Amino acid sequence: MTDQLPPELADANTQYPVVDYPPTGANTAWSVDTQLASYPGVRSHRWPTYVAVAAGGALAAIILVGGAALAGHAMQPPTPPAHVVQPAPVTVTIQAAPPPPPVASSSKDDEYLADLRIHNITVDNPQEAIRYGHSICDLRSQGRSADSIVKQQAPLSPRMAYQGVVDWVAIATENFCPQYEGTE
Repeated sequence: MTDQLPPELADANTQYPVVDYPPTGANTAWSVDTQLASYPGVRSHRWPTYVAVAAGGALAAIILVGGAALAGHAMQPPTPPAHVVQPAPVTVTIQAAPPPPPVASSSKDDEYLADLRIHNITVDNPQEAIRYGHSICDLRSQGRSADSIVKQQAPLSPRMAYQGVVDWVAIATENFCPQYEGTE
């Protein structure tokens, strides 16, 4: 059985010969016919399977050899690091500024601190509280009223209630500069 080509394609027939296949009864692309391999020009289509199996086997062998090499490497004790020379430690000494000289305590200072405690004003640093009391008197001597000092100091003392600032200014005025007491 020979395929007949039209005359315009006859030249193509010389480059690509047409092979006559025997009738098998199964003329589909997926038919299995073991006798086809015996005809000239017909190749077996099993070679891709052989190549795939061989490639899979080679890949499995590579994985096994690589895994064994990694396992052997992991089981070896770690090599000690080369001797590392550590630089000598550097010591830096920082000296804090000396504390201010203590303010001489007087009986007025003790009365002032006692009055603050009576009004539930907690003082963490008594010397600082005494300085603050004297600074209130300095402001009063410059003509500032107690009210203006309270309005200035209240936002600067967020931990203290407004009434606490009012009491503090009044206690400082009473103990350190009583001449301004009662004046606004």
